[in-house]
Amino acid sequence: MSRKPARASLGQALIELAAGLLVFLPLVLLAIDCSVIMIAVSSNEAACRDAARAASSGPPGLAVTGPAHTLTAGARPYKRALSVIKDLYAAAGFLKISENLKVTELLRSPLPQAPEGGPYIGEISVETTAEVYPPFLIRVFSENGCFQFKSTQKYPFTYVQPASSGY
Repeated sequence: MSRKPARASLGQALIELAAGLLVFLPLVLLAIDCSVIMIAVSSNEAACRDAARAASSGPPGLAVTGPAHTLTAGARPYKRALSVIKDLYAAAGFLKISENLKVTELLRSPLPQAPEGGPYIGEISVETTAEVYPPFLIRVFSENGCFQFKSTQKYPFTYVQPASSGY
């Protein structure tokens, strides 16, 4: 009965460990990258939803009916949506949500008239763009190390213009 020297079996075990790590380690890093991307996309969806909800909860930017129109950064719904992005979803780690939002408003008639007031009938749409920076392997497949994902959410207006003080 011949026995292998302990040194030879130790060398074989180290070679097997190294070969296993060459396969296993990239898979683990790839799984971490995929997890970061999934969490970032989910966070962008949540940020977009919250921004659209905030934009729809106050008076419209332009109280005109007709086709949908894009609001500028000075409009009140845009400011409400942007404040949600800045306050709740500031840049953190591997995710950055852009502060350049696309806010679109669509109002249907009839618009509330003074002195009676009434609800605004229509919807507001917010589009956010998120940049995701995967920490390991996947970033080599993009030009600048990041991937961009967009999300769009629509909400109906929930604002009711109060009646003027004549009543």
